[in-house]
Amino acid sequence: MKVVGKVSSEEHLNNIQVLMGNKDYTLNFEDRSLDMIMYYDILHGNGTHRFTLYEEAKRTLKPDAILSILPFHLSNFRDQEGKKKTYNYKKIIDEVLEFGFSVQQDQTKMGIHFEKYHSSYYIDKGCVEFEALERAEILNFRKNS
Repeated sequence: MKVVGKVSSEEHLNNIQVLMGNKDYTLNFEDRSLDMIMYYDILHGNGTHRFTLYEEAKRTLKPDAILSILPFHLSNFRDQEGKKKTYNYKKIIDEVLEFGFSVQQDQTKMGIHFEKYHSSYYIDKGCVEFEALERAEILNFRKNS
């Protein structure tokens, strides 16, 4: 997040404000106050926190605002009861649609998972090739009015 703030400042992009959420995945923002939320590499893990994130996006985004998701580690996802399930893009899309969003995919965009590139564990093992980094499809949604 520091990089986004630094670059937007250097480029004199005065319409960008970088904001962070809470450790419990709630957002301290007013209802219908945000134009865009990006959940990049945050939906994976052992918990069911993504459902809180979906609820917060529904609450805080303005009508017609964008929710952009870059999911990695689909084999580690859990359902609402906390049971480990193997997910795919269709399952994630179906979940987000249930929270009052519609799919906004003009074209497929891929995101790159930089975890290994910045991990001291992998750096100590030797060079990590950029071409070997994990890639995933970016899923974009528009909040229904």
